[in-house]
Amino acid sequence: MTRFSPVLTAVLLVACSGPLPSAETMARNTVDSAAKVEQLKAWDREGVLFRAVRDAGWPCQQIIEETAMARNHGNPVWRVRCEDKQNYLIEIAKDGTVALVTHATT
Repeated sequence: MTRFSPVLTAVLLVACSGPLPSAETMARNTVDSAAKVEQLKAWDREGVLFRAVRDAGWPCQQIIEETAMARNHGNPVWRVRCEDKQNYLIEIAKDGTVALVTHATT
């Protein structure tokens, strides 16, 4: 039976693992996620916003209007209107998470 020494095992584990990302790298990557959504072409951004409304369980069939709103804690926010004249506010978090903030009936 072959036994590995604890030191050899530790050396092998360290050699196999890659470097951990720095906090600066992680922060830069999360900021880029929200910025990437903002920079999407209108058609692609509309798809992201449409999925947010549909995934929240609302019966939107088509977005007929989207308007960029004031930021919320630095996160971009859009108001979208569906074909049934229902309005929704959608916020994109810095990590790229898309959240339906509110459903308004005006």
